Amino acid sequence: MLKKITVMLFSVCTLIFLLAACQADDNRHGSSDMLSGPIDVKFSTDPAEGIKANEPVELQLHISQMGDPVINADEARFEIWYEDNGQEESEDHGDEHTGHGSSDESDSHGDHGDHSDHTDHNNHSSNDMYDTGNEFVDAEEIGDGIYTITYTFDQTGTYYIKYHVTGQGYHSMRTNEIHVE
Repeated sequence: MLKKITVMLFSVCTLIFLLAACQADDNRHGSSDMLSGPIDVKFSTDPAEGIKANEPVELQLHISQMGDPVINADEARFEIWYEDNGQEESEDHGDEHTGHGSSDESDSHGDHGDHSDHTDHNNHSSNDMYDTGNEFVDAEEIGDGIYTITYTFDQTGTYYIKYHVTGQGYHSMRTNEIHVE
């Protein structure tokens, strides 16, 4: 009889401990600053049209999640390449890619320009490239979920700009085609 009571008491204590641990874990996740839901990224340029070679243009990302701006994104960067660098746009660059269940409904302003050959005339590091040979430029957060760079494209033609955004546990990337006059 004493053995039964001891086993039952031990079982009840274990159950209470497990329930308390699960409750604490739920509270920790429920009170976090992370919103549930995918991030939404909108790409734009300023000027929106008539981008010219050798003139600065602002590339912007508007990042939100469930209508709220994403502050302090883990990653917000642009991958930039000219159409003649030997890579085709369709070669892992054209399709939208999102991770962790995120959706990516981006504004792709098709007639916008951008790029530079991998020189440092934009004061951006061209050392941060993967095996693609494309230039990667980190965007600066300016507030309200807006991340931006100013970039000067040195020649006319078609460029591709792929943004890479990671924030709130989600990743999103999409390629935009830009035309420079």
